[in-house]
Amino acid sequence: MDEDQPDLDTVRYQREVSRDRFWQAALTIEGKIANFFDVTYAGAYMDRPRFSTSDYNDYTEAYDRYYTYLYHYYPSYCPVAPGGLLACQNFTDNNGNIINPRQHILGRDHFRKMSHELRVATPANKPIRALVGLFYQNQKNHILQDYLIDNLATSLSVPGWVDTLWLTNQKREDKDYAAFGEASWDITPQLTLTAGTRYYKFDNTIIGFNGFGPDNPGGSTLGYNRCLTVNGLQLRNDPNSALISGGVADTPCTNVGVVVNGKLKPKRSKGNGWLYRFNGTWKPRDGLMFYATWSKGYRPGGINRQPTAPAYSPDFLTNYEVGWKTTFLGNRLRWNGALYHQKWEGIQFSFLGQNSLTVIQNGRNAKINGIETEINYVQGGLSLSAAAAYTHAKTSGNICNAAIVVDPSPDCTGLDSHDPPRPDFILVPSGTRLPVTPRFKASATARYTWPMWSGNTHIQGSLAYQGSAPSDLDPSQAAALGKIRSSTLFDLFLGYDWGNYSFELFGTNVFDKRNEISRFFVCASPPCDQVKIVPGRPRTVGIRAGMKF
Repeated sequence: MDEDQPDLDTVRYQREVSRDRFWQAALTIEGKIANFFDVTYAGAYMDRPRFSTSDYNDYTEAYDRYYTYLYHYYPSYCPVAPGGLLACQNFTDNNGNIINPRQHILGRDHFRKMSHELRVATPANKPIRALVGLFYQNQKNHILQDYLIDNLATSLSVPGWVDTLWLTNQKREDKDYAAFGEASWDITPQLTLTAGTRYYKFDNTIIGFNGFGPDNPGGSTLGYNRCLTVNGLQLRNDPNSALISGGVADTPCTNVGVVVNGKLKPKRSKGNGWLYRFNGTWKPRDGLMFYATWSKGYRPGGINRQPTAPAYSPDFLTNYEVGWKTTFLGNRLRWNGALYHQKWEGIQFSFLGQNSLTVIQNGRNAKINGIETEINYVQGGLSLSAAAAYTHAKTSGNICNAAIVVDPSPDCTGLDSHDPPRPDFILVPSGTRLPVTPRFKASATARYTWPMWSGNTHIQGSLAYQGSAPSDLDPSQAAALGKIRSSTLFDLFLGYDWGNYSFELFGTNVFDKRNEISRFFVCASPPCDQVKIVPGRPRTVGIRAGMKF
């Protein structure tokens, strides 16, 4: 929704449609080898085509103001066309007539995912047990985003695409491989130690085209004129050579890719390494258990779809955690909790870069400290539960403006990779609070069940609170967007179960509070300044009916 509009309203000048459908299949096979080893295979496949049309006039309006600004301060940048109009922001038809500049996006994405995992484990009832396994995952996505202006002149369009001001037509493939193993040892009936490791490997590629056509003013910096020639150079630097062939079908050329030994290849990001997990549990008596965990995980690196943006590296999270699980009063009362310290290294963070394309780069590090706890009580038909979590998450080290620097410096006083190099600067100071994550969250639920006729009736109420949070990692962006506001939501349920049948009347967000999921700009700021808010679900009342068979 738009922040400056009435509740839940957003301004759109064209009809928007979204169709998202998928099918998936999964297979699990379990067996034994020599009546001792447990063998498990799990495989899955998903096919998900998506279609959408969306209004893009926020972008049009923002850049109209941007070009007007350029003309005011740099008249030579936007020459005046006949009639006193700015030539750099004119959209005309084939007859030279000024046309309506409203933009809309036609999207046709096709995502496919396949995974296979094989595990072999020793019996779980032995004091020493182990498992080993292999994992493979392949994800493919054909990304097609067609940015249209109706009746746009052929000379301003992307070649071969009628009315297309900007085209993104790319194929991305992400491959993940892993081999893992874990062993547990019951040193005593009360003390167990576990150790595990995982070797990972990822290989992510992307190839295709995005940008403007050759005669569009923006195409000189991003689009057709960056297409690759047979010499591996961009067309703007090698104008007399032929374009390299191959790539994605129905594109005018390839500007997201590389040329190696005269052959077109996708842009690639790959890497490998080792992860680990160590865990110890101690059970001094029934109903009481303490544990400690030291583990490390990662998120693969990848490729930016903007031709000029470099690939980004994996980021890693090391977790140190201690916790407890307890039961009292004959299992009627349960209290669990954990304290943790996490080190997040090489943070992947995203921002809107040139031409409002999302760019992902690695920052420095972050430290996250937190505590979480939950308590449950059951007595007869009454059950009560409550949970709370406190998180203190901040960056550790300055994040610099330049993704690649020729003179790296931790305080961002080096030089960037521009030709000639320009001074870098601090984009996000050390100690900046991480976005989206609230410091405090809490929830409480009460449920009462009693017998009625041939079944049981229940009534349940739930309360959930979430504190405010920054909307963006960049402090200037966060200030412009404003904080994600705190919220308190209440849900209510009334139902009846009998035999294999169930019926429930529910109301979620009963008091219709407007909680916020995120805040953002649709394009880079400046020139965008209209805050968009993704709200949570408004009050919803409904009926559920079910049958077990």
